[in-house]
Amino acid sequence: MNAPESLSTGAPAGRFRNNRRTFTQAQKEIASLQSALAQVSAERDTALSSLQQERNAFYTYRKRMENEKEISKEVGQAKLLLSILPTLDDLERAIFHAEVSSSPNPSTLMEGLRLTYENLMRTLSNLGLETIPAAGEMYDPNLHEAVDKLETAEYPEGQILEEIQKGYRFKGVLLRPARVRVATAPSRAPAV
Repeated sequence: MNAPESLSTGAPAGRFRNNRRTFTQAQKEIASLQSALAQVSAERDTALSSLQQERNAFYTYRKRMENEKEISKEVGQAKLLLSILPTLDDLERAIFHAEVSSSPNPSTLMEGLRLTYENLMRTLSNLGLETIPAAGEMYDPNLHEAVDKLETAEYPEGQILEEIQKGYRFKGVLLRPARVRVATAPSRAPAV
């Protein structure tokens, strides 16, 4: 019996060998790709873990800053209250003496109130409070609130005639504008 011709010529066997080589190369490429995929996955996991650690560190930092801000605010409030306590003591003494005295002297009481007011203003000034000049000044809408106008020829237009309520700044920042009465030019009477 004769061998099939394809076996005798060797053509199909060569084709199988080429297929085996291609298959082996494909297996090597698959193994290489799987290795690269494993490496990329490991790098991704490392980066993700690092990102989570950074996020947790930032969250902790933010919480710490919020706590420190609150503590700082409370310390500031406590310092303010502590600086005002002497004025409170003065007021309590004035009330006590006015109640205990059978006939309080109004001038002595007024003097005590004036001294207490001056003490309070000095304390607040030391903390950065400034009064806004008003009466006699020219009206400035950045510092004053005109609540009334008075037509007059005695004063220049825009001059503040009266301070109705004091205005204040804290370290240069406007807290409350001074409420004022401002001079305006007299209106001309219509010709009849």
